Amino acid sequence: KIIQNNKQFVIGHKETLDVFVTGCSGDYCIIYRGKPIVYSTNFIANQDTSTADIKIFAKINDLNVTFPGVETDGCHYIKNGCPLTKGKKYHFEYNFVIPKFIPLIKSSLQAELVGKSGVIACVVIKGEVKDS
Repeated sequence: KIIQNNKQFVIGHKETLDVFVTGCSGDYCIIYRGKPIVYSTNFIANQDTSTADIKIFAKINDLNVTFPGVETDGCHYIKNGCPLTKGKKYHFEYNFVIPKFIPLIKSSLQAELVGKSGVIACVVIKGEVKDS
């Protein structure tokens, strides 16, 4: 399911055009330990940059906890790669397996692409981690 700028799901300055995450229904996602997850989005680059770092973290007890096992070079997951040109539309697709050691929690997960001048695109997803 693609969410078109649902303000409960997408944050930023309208750089993020749409979002797809496996396991989501509306603005709530259930992901399973040991199972693959696909996260994809179309976005408009808000800067010229030769890098796009992936940062994913969960909000647990008011702390931002970095999500382990995440590949950080976002350029590998952007169609046509980097560099990015400000104002141009790009597609990002990232597939990964939720590690088995991730705790069973309800939380919000924030995913960011960060370039040389700051955040390029950002999404917040509410949900929970369950056993598969």
